[in-house]
Amino acid sequence: MQKIWLGRLVLVLFTVAVLTVTIETAINEFPIMETDRRSVPLAFTGDAYLQSKAVKTDSSFYTEDLRKYRVITNPLASGDADATMKEYYIRDDTPQREVFAVAIGDSFTWGTKMDVEYGYPRLLENTAGQDVVNFGVPGAGPIAESRILETYALKLRPKVVIWQFMTNDMNDVVLFHSRENVTPPFYNVRRFLAGNSNIYNLVKRAHATLVMGQDEEMPEISVGGRRFLLESRATIKRMNDHCNTPAGSETKELIRDAKEASESNGAKFVLLMIPSKAEVYLNETKSLTGLPENEITCVTAEMKEFASENGIEYIDMVPVYRKAISEGSGVYLPLDGHLGVEGNNVTARAIYDFIVQNGYA
Repeated sequence: MQKIWLGRLVLVLFTVAVLTVTIETAINEFPIMETDRRSVPLAFTGDAYLQSKAVKTDSSFYTEDLRKYRVITNPLASGDADATMKEYYIRDDTPQREVFAVAIGDSFTWGTKMDVEYGYPRLLENTAGQDVVNFGVPGAGPIAESRILETYALKLRPKVVIWQFMTNDMNDVVLFHSRENVTPPFYNVRRFLAGNSNIYNLVKRAHATLVMGQDEEMPEISVGGRRFLLESRATIKRMNDHCNTPAGSETKELIRDAKEASESNGAKFVLLMIPSKAEVYLNETKSLTGLPENEITCVTAEMKEFASENGIEYIDMVPVYRKAISEGSGVYLPLDGHLGVEGNNVTARAIYDFIVQNGYA
């Protein structure tokens, strides 16, 4: 009897495995959704202190339109540096000279969906002619970023710290705390499935659609003959849910501490405020989502007020991006909220102009 049940179990598991492989292959050959087919787990691992950090990798990643882009990570330090520094990997060259600036941030700094040469840290480095080290980590928020700054970045003795802030950062603080009791192995499994399983991503999207309904639909606009998808109504609300909340207060406290730590180490601190697509295309967003302006821009407005009151130098990219768009630039990727090559170029130029005007270079 036991052999019969064991045989049936093996048959069922084999059938499930064959069906899974068949469905995954079919979706790959005949896509039924805009999948983000990236081998993200190959480049990241769970970490008890940072939650996620890069590992040594030389992998091909894929964008939505299936164009490949290369991700190579290198150890932060070599030679006589302490082991902690050498075991931390960055999407950048290992610093070989005096470091002018460090860029702290999330996927916008990392350079999601493009070769590293087109990200704003490398473009800034080329324009300034001085070493700019990219400390961006996709999915990182203010808590992880503050730890990266103090544990790794400031040890390089930079002259300038560029802290990239994005509209979803207050929400990232909430997410960080919600994952504090999630062990790294489980975190890695989720990352692996998200980056490699079409079925997993289909189930996640179906669940989001059932829970949020039409709020998860991404409205489409056409500007200057270019087609763009804006963030969904639900995404916009999630990004702006934490205005004037404990998460917002913690975010501001972390940034204030980062400024003080930077200045204590002889570095100038600059807050780079990158807005969501919804904020830049504000009129279109209000029209298509029905959201009032304050529910689209409240995080940016709160952070600008905070920076001004605390003497924090900041670069507001909203007017810069709107000007670039009026002149024909795409700024963002068409189907995604991240910056495209043009947006990274505009960002690097704005940072460089700010640094020169303030006498940092």
